[in-house]
Amino acid sequence: MFQRQCMQVVEPDAPIAETSVLDLSSRGPGFVLAINPGSLSIKLGVGQRVDGAVRFVEQELSHSDEGKSRRGQIRRRLGLVLEFLRGAGAELSKLQGVCARGGFLEPTDGGLIRVNLRREGRWAADERVLGDMEKTVLVHPSNYAIPIALGLLERCGIDAPAFTLDPVTTDQMAPVAQYSGKAGFRRRSIFHALNVFAASRLVAERLGRTLDELCLVVCHLGGGTSVVALEHGRSIDVNNAFLGEPPFTPQRGVPQLGDAIDYALQLRERGMSRADIVFGEFTKNAGLRSYTGTADLREIEARIGRGDRAAAEAVEAMAYQIVKALGAMAAVLGRRADGVVFTGGGARSGVLLDAIARAISRGVLDGMAAYVVPGTLEQYAMVERTLRCLDGEIEASPYRPRVRIETPRPIDRLADLLEQGKALIRENPKTVALCLPNDESLWALRDAHDDGIVRGAVLVGERGEIEAVARAMDLDLDAYSMRVVEPTSQTGVFDEAVAATTATRLVRDGVANMLMKGLVSTSALLKAVLDKEHGLARAARLSMSVVTYLPRHDRLIVFADPGINTETDDFDLMVEEVHGALRLAGYLDMTPRVAFLSAIERATPRIPSTVLARHLAEYFTDAASTDATLADAAFQGPLSLDLALDPEVAADKACGGPVVGQANVLIFPNIESANAFYKFVTQIEPSRLIATAIPGTTAPCVISSRGDSEADRMASLVFGAYLEELYQRRLTAAGQGARGA
Repeated sequence: MFQRQCMQVVEPDAPIAETSVLDLSSRGPGFVLAINPGSLSIKLGVGQRVDGAVRFVEQELSHSDEGKSRRGQIRRRLGLVLEFLRGAGAELSKLQGVCARGGFLEPTDGGLIRVNLRREGRWAADERVLGDMEKTVLVHPSNYAIPIALGLLERCGIDAPAFTLDPVTTDQMAPVAQYSGKAGFRRRSIFHALNVFAASRLVAERLGRTLDELCLVVCHLGGGTSVVALEHGRSIDVNNAFLGEPPFTPQRGVPQLGDAIDYALQLRERGMSRADIVFGEFTKNAGLRSYTGTADLREIEARIGRGDRAAAEAVEAMAYQIVKALGAMAAVLGRRADGVVFTGGGARSGVLLDAIARAISRGVLDGMAAYVVPGTLEQYAMVERTLRCLDGEIEASPYRPRVRIETPRPIDRLADLLEQGKALIRENPKTVALCLPNDESLWALRDAHDDGIVRGAVLVGERGEIEAVARAMDLDLDAYSMRVVEPTSQTGVFDEAVAATTATRLVRDGVANMLMKGLVSTSALLKAVLDKEHGLARAARLSMSVVTYLPRHDRLIVFADPGINTETDDFDLMVEEVHGALRLAGYLDMTPRVAFLSAIERATPRIPSTVLARHLAEYFTDAASTDATLADAAFQGPLSLDLALDPEVAADKACGGPVVGQANVLIFPNIESANAFYKFVTQIEPSRLIATAIPGTTAPCVISSRGDSEADRMASLVFGAYLEELYQRRLTAAGQGARGA
């Protein structure tokens, strides 16, 4: 019967505790540095060759988790590294190389990877590496390591190579193991590659073998648990140790698929962000923590010692899942495994190892050699491999992603909102008056018709031109209930002003429910909308508001005004613009956090827009004290765009306020800046939806930019119809009947 005593403990040579045993001065040999950041500490390894042997020091530096700024965290940790090196009397010119724990890079084949390149006789950062580190959405302290390493070399003017070793995204999975069971989704290789390979090399060394000669199943036990099938030195299959793939861990775990989806949807309905669900509920607040209230194995072990049966049962269940996963990995190796290896911080827990031994004794792993490598060898591995590379014993490869992971389209809350809107509109589909159609606007109408939200359309323009566009699109106008109306004027001269008036009048007279802009200019269409006799405006002045979704901040935002208001020196008009944006935010059930934007955060006469922003913020803050409709809103200005949106920038600048880093309504100081932002959003990320609205009209007016995509025109059309439906239902509920949102 397998017992814990059957596990052979394989201890590495103990690292030297004091840096005084190393000569880091100008007189000593060169040295290398390993960097491994954690949540509240940073682990460093320092090593040098002395008489052919590696001399190694490991230190852990604690720090507070002050703020959430990524740049601030990197600067804080870089400062700690420099403080440590100076305190150790290190001559930085003797630093020969740096190795950083790899964060969430694109998948690579692992091994020692260069993160800077030789250019014009000097080492320079590999921008591909930094770019991939910057864009990752997976939050983990290891993402700071490479920027810290490169920042150290740059800040100190050191011309030396920088590496990463076996990043967490090391991907050597067999092709058959990459299938997820759903086309378009690839199983990801995310595991404790650095320690898994280091512990396995140590076991192979103690067995007098090379890693290439062995087949092992390896389990890293930590906050996350990695289970790996290691065949002749390659990780042919792994679980996803970061995103909750079984087994569950001290802090991670995901219920069965249906339950997980239902629970996630419930959390989203309560307002929890996607990031908080994935990186909070399932990766930090699950596993043993969800059963016992703690993820600390030492505390759980103490509870079990005091007779806590619930804690003991939870540990037995976790051990059961670990052994089940190891058995599955052992089954896919090309031959019987040479042994099973347990490593990581959890491999120091006697209670956990006892539970694992009991689970092994009941299954197919009974009788297999078992090895325990307590703790981690990450810092030593980075130092040892870097020294071997510098001495020419092994080679480092450039950063070459093995495969670019094509992730599913990110969750877009605007897209989700529009899907809700479509369901509502299908109960009462619309007829659209389209002024001067082009192919993009006609495609949008066709798709809207197919979706059941448009029953037909009136196309205003010259018949010959419209029919030619339709033929080029192979669009049957009759099949889509689209009829052409040629505008006429008393003079018989056709121009866009006449077309705009005709289209607007069709909506005013009830022939159509919505007005949509094609190739007509915004100014011509708005002039018709504002016409007192045949227009659609409920007020003398209108403004445009836009809604889009910012995935980085997981936030819907409303901004104004990119297309109508040119009179920014008219304070009353700016007030109306803000009220329009607030009405739109209200329909979206947003709690408005309104940022009045400028270039800087303080008012100065040298930048007039800062003074306007301050006056507007003061005006609306005062109004909120007496106007119940503004009671839940917050206003602040002037603010720069990054300060308004990004909590990291707010933390860096130590700037506070009710809106800083939380803004969801952006009021630009003029049409130029708002329009530039609008075009930037549509050009820099064409897949990101954007929808326009003109609050204050008696019928929806869809006024997109002439350069907008079909998808954006469709979004604006659906959004306008959705707002109108919401408005009408609210009026009906209140016992009223007027039109217009």
